[in-house]
Amino acid sequence: MAPTPVKRAIVRSYNPSSDFDDVVEICKATAHPSINPVVDILPYIYAIPYVNLEPETAFVLDTGGPGSGPDGEQRVVGYIIGTANTQEFVERYRTEHLMSTDLPNEVSLENSPQSSEESQLRDIFLRILHEPEGMLHTKHPGFLEKYPAHLHIDILPSHQRQGYGGIMVSEFLKKLREKGVKGVHLGMRADNTLAGNFYKKHGFEVFADIKMDGTTWMVKGLKPTQAEDN
Repeated sequence: MAPTPVKRAIVRSYNPSSDFDDVVEICKATAHPSINPVVDILPYIYAIPYVNLEPETAFVLDTGGPGSGPDGEQRVVGYIIGTANTQEFVERYRTEHLMSTDLPNEVSLENSPQSSEESQLRDIFLRILHEPEGMLHTKHPGFLEKYPAHLHIDILPSHQRQGYGGIMVSEFLKKLREKGVKGVHLGMRADNTLAGNFYKKHGFEVFADIKMDGTTWMVKGLKPTQAEDN
């Protein structure tokens, strides 16, 4: 049997009225298997605050399908989201996302379990959710001044390694330049060699001064006229 052709896709700006559910599902679907027990928490850390607080820097990969639903295929198959100013984002995350968002009871810090390996993993991510100040890298003065923006990118396996990631990064960085941002950073799993090579291809470098078990930090300085290679 011939393989089902993969639908071509376009990169466009995020639409809050139609793309929210797809972004949430992609965030969960692309999680590393080692954190599957806590996938219900992940969108509240790595997706929802970005599309709610800074939708102007959110882009999606759209196949033109009917969208999420019981009988509909996934229309959005990837996204790139982030913030132009991490310092301001953390302030809004605490005052607007945590204080104003109706967080489900299961991601309440008060319900953080205290025993078993799975429970300890859940406790770790609940604390990441409720302590956004970890994004400030306070042990490294000057880091956010030089690289104030940060990003997250996720694409479903069906559309990976087809050039879409580079297009999405280019669109995101173009938006940052329009805002006058001079640098951007990201964190990735240290064992994700493919992702590391991808980011290096697009001009990111490892920032070795930040040492965190299991995480590699990468940075890229931005110039107003600098072009991106897809």
